Amino acid sequence: MTRKGVTTIEAEGNHPAFDCTFVIKYKAASGWVDWKKSQLKCKPSTATTQAPGGSSSCQGKCGASYSPSLACQCNSMCPQYGNCCQDYAALCTGGTSSPPTGPGCTLARPDQEGSRPEWPPLMLDSRGGLIVANETDGERRVSIGVGESAHLYCPKKEFEHYPASEELELRCGEDGVLSLVTGSSSSPAEEFARMGCDKQYREDFVEPGRTCGPPGMQGELVQVGFTANDTFHWMFTSCHQASRAHNLWVHHVVAAAIPARDQNNDRPSFSKDGYYSGYDINGMYTKNSQEEVVGGLVGSATLTATYFPGGDVYIARGHLAPNADFLTYAWQDATFTFIDVAPQWQSFNAGNWLDIENGVRYLAEQVGALQVWTGTHGVLQLADASGALVDIYLDDEGLEKVPVPGWFWKVVVHEGSRRGLALLGANNPHAAQEPPCSPVLGVEEVTWLSFVDTSDITSGPLTVCTVEALQEAVEEFPGGVDTSGGLLLTGGL
Repeated sequence: MTRKGVTTIEAEGNHPAFDCTFVIKYKAASGWVDWKKSQLKCKPSTATTQAPGGSSSCQGKCGASYSPSLACQCNSMCPQYGNCCQDYAALCTGGTSSPPTGPGCTLARPDQEGSRPEWPPLMLDSRGGLIVANETDGERRVSIGVGESAHLYCPKKEFEHYPASEELELRCGEDGVLSLVTGSSSSPAEEFARMGCDKQYREDFVEPGRTCGPPGMQGELVQVGFTANDTFHWMFTSCHQASRAHNLWVHHVVAAAIPARDQNNDRPSFSKDGYYSGYDINGMYTKNSQEEVVGGLVGSATLTATYFPGGDVYIARGHLAPNADFLTYAWQDATFTFIDVAPQWQSFNAGNWLDIENGVRYLAEQVGALQVWTGTHGVLQLADASGALVDIYLDDEGLEKVPVPGWFWKVVVHEGSRRGLALLGANNPHAAQEPPCSPVLGVEEVTWLSFVDTSDITSGPLTVCTVEALQEAVEEFPGGVDTSGGLLLTGGL
């Protein structure tokens, strides 16, 4: 296995900043790092510390905590304080291009067979925004305006028919015809279906070297995204706790264009991506393994049969940032990494939790892009043969790793209105649990939730809290969001 990525070593004192690329190779037999074949190459950063307008770059800094020493910020609160770096929207919000307001050129009609390549490229506009299907009225179309360009890339792959090119530029002329731009010259573009990658392009995992999580539970931040033209385009951030083979939370953005996302994706297998080397995290999610491990913890085969009665009452890989929250097949596939999941009962995963995820996407369509944090809290406890409550883990080596959370939580914030809401779901289909924060209102008052089942405990009872109350009660939530505008209850804000 090989991991590749980019990172930045920040300037310190008289020492300059460095832009670095790394290649980490793992030994097939043991899973250990092969240091002789791994590489780290760095060069002094070409970015200035003070860009035009008094701003520096968010390159490699998305989600970083506030730092008064920086000229500008790259966290979710910078829009409220007006101190975002100039490339914050492009690099840190999953920003997408806007539909052409006038005449333009259509690159593809994704719903028509043969309109686009089997492996579509990463497409960015000149501002770094992701170009996606930007019309949903009857037929999806990928379009750009007259005079605008689409920059095409195949991160970690090659163009199938242009293998010598790292980037293709398509420009929309005044006549509504696309041209392929090469340097200072241009020529008529071939059909877009021939401008795909030889395989689906791949994501990068960037470790900015920052810790996350409360004292005693600290993990490290891992940023997942795609590198094109030496620029890292952020997709989501995971707070990964390697010591417990666990993830505390994931932060991502749901775009307003989410209704135009690619549909019916072939779900790939979950991958370890170098974070669980030598550890059979995949095997621990199998039904046989979880029943055996839980049976050992509760000390009763009869109880185990009660806890795993069949059907959808088993423990699944529960997405924190769900694949359907992203617009393209490649971005959706990138969520199938073990640093974006936690053990979740399937009846809950496919029950009320799914309604929350669907509701968030519906809300983004109504009000615009949403900042979303999804995480875990506590450890599930089940009664053993003596009636005592015991913590439940999936680790099959007798270690307190891969904890099954007692709760899943989701914080949804609309930056423009400064409104937000926190939702907690009980990850226990066998017994009622007291929520860690007091409900601010009933779940039926959240109009963007449509099909919440309040009668079946296996669907996952929900609690609605203010973001402030959740931050006080749930130590895993990183906080630092502004919800002074009130509760986010309706699509009308």
